[in-house]
Amino acid sequence: VVALIQDIVPSDLKATAYAFYIFFIHLLGDTLSPSVIGKISDISSLRTAFYLPIATNFLGALLFLLTTKLIKNLNKEPQTELQN
Repeated sequence: VVALIQDIVPSDLKATAYAFYIFFIHLLGDTLSPSVIGKISDISSLRTAFYLPIATNFLGALLFLLTTKLIKNLNKEPQTELQN
């Protein structure tokens, strides 16, 4: 993901993009994960709760692959210049 940010984001916005990326991965991962895992383990079992990160990793990988294909397709389209 960091390489994707490096390639896509303009130079003057890279620090801000990295900051948002770090903020959101820690917001979602560090603050919500223990509560969600605990709630699921209370409802069913701890084993079932530990399957949640595996499922979310697969979902993230799928979205990452779809995003890279989209970016490749956008880069293949011919660029048209504005005429004055």
